[in-house]
Amino acid sequence: MKHKISKNTVFGIVLIIAGIIAQTYKVEQVNSFYIGILCALVCAIAWGSESVLSSFAMESELSEIEALLIRQVTSFLSYLVIVLFSHQSFAEVANGQLLGLMIVFAAFDMISYLAYYIAINRLQPAKATGLNVSYVVWTVLFAVVFLGAPLDMLTIITSLVVIAGVYIIIKE
Repeated sequence: MKHKISKNTVFGIVLIIAGIIAQTYKVEQVNSFYIGILCALVCAIAWGSESVLSSFAMESELSEIEALLIRQVTSFLSYLVIVLFSHQSFAEVANGQLLGLMIVFAAFDMISYLAYYIAINRLQPAKATGLNVSYVVWTVLFAVVFLGAPLDMLTIITSLVVIAGVYIIIKE
């Protein structure tokens, strides 16, 4: 790939990762903490590779929406295979009570992924992913405002560290 990652971008990413780790590292909260850490690392590596691979695909004249379509269709087919062989019933999920909520979630998912792929194509993978992980701060804000979650000094400081990392990445 032709994108060079600057030292400032690397520093911003390190700040973001440090802020996220400091904010979320609480062993006593989860019974299977290490499995959770392993799954989160697999997820982070997969998202990072998705960002780079989709950027590479879009450099070859593939539009953002076409790249996203390929990603979503591939994901759908993969999940379909898993569901078909898991012997799970989706009668509870497909009932009328949850259908409206599922449509709202799908709309937000579609909008966010399309915006993410446009950001990857226009900003570079490192910057787009750095901005994307700022959702940690948004999650804190939404939890405080909508769920009445408590806000402690550690969460405030680590959120500011994440915001500083994002700022360093985008100011270039």
